[in-house]
Amino acid sequence: MPMTVREAERLLRKAGYKEVKAGGKGSHRKFINKAAKKPTVIITAHGKELSQKVEKDVREVVGS
Repeated sequence: MPMTVREAERLLRKAGYKEVKAGGKGSHRKFINKAAKKPTVIITAHGKELSQKVEKDVREVVGS
């Protein structure tokens, strides 16, 4: 089952990422953690499920 946007947000916040309020363009959200190997992650704010590519990126940065 694909990861939802809410699950991705929860995992990113738990890993120390913070949402940049004016950072997303359109219906996208930008999360930043300057101490991380990959400091910026962008996820969509629309739809319930993430694409496989975005889910892979989220799992890679949170280590799961």
